[in-house]
Amino acid sequence: MNPFAAINDGLIDITWIDDSAYSGVFGVTGVMSEARSQGGIQAYGGHSQYVRGRKIRVDVPATEPVPAELELDGGETATDENGEPAATKTPERPQQVIMIDGEALNYQNSVIWECFPANIEVLIDDALFKTNKTFPRSIAADDELNRLYTDAVDKVWFTFDSDNSGQLDKNETRTFLKVVLGNCPPPNNYDDTRFDETFLEMDANGNGMIEKDEMVAFIKKLTMD
Repeated sequence: MNPFAAINDGLIDITWIDDSAYSGVFGVTGVMSEARSQGGIQAYGGHSQYVRGRKIRVDVPATEPVPAELELDGGETATDENGEPAATKTPERPQQVIMIDGEALNYQNSVIWECFPANIEVLIDDALFKTNKTFPRSIAADDELNRLYTDAVDKVWFTFDSDNSGQLDKNETRTFLKVVLGNCPPPNNYDDTRFDETFLEMDANGNGMIEKDEMVAFIKKLTMD
């Protein structure tokens, strides 16, 4: 629908069909058909506007006030000193409805779209994929667990790797364990009084430094024991 959209640029893209000839169901279907069959060439049709940004607000235009019909005894309409109707009435804005992914959302004055990068969570029931054998293999439970632990370490690693070496020395490792494991829920068997012994246990290759995979393996073992 929006040939200018990019899925990973942190912006939200909106196609706004403002040609009344295309505003009905069949008109929208026609635009979508053009998009599928012509690879974005519908952008030159002149029936749509394309808007993009981190946060987009659309306001409903205010309705013009309607003069109140105040009649005097003689059948004349009351006016003020400028010859205008003596009173006006501003009609209420009607409720607007917008459909997003099949959900009807009501609004009256404005609607705001805002993009929150990396905040979309997709939950999929994999039963259908397994039944249809969609994928040649599935991820083993242990592999998925390793991925989760690796992602968790990746998110905080550079906070403690002060020299950006890709490894943690003894002091950096101690700080990492104190801060990260201090906020981990049980089971959590870390004991800072045994740090020297723990460091030797973590340093699987014996180089006196802790790599990411060593940290992942240690935290996984510690929180699962």
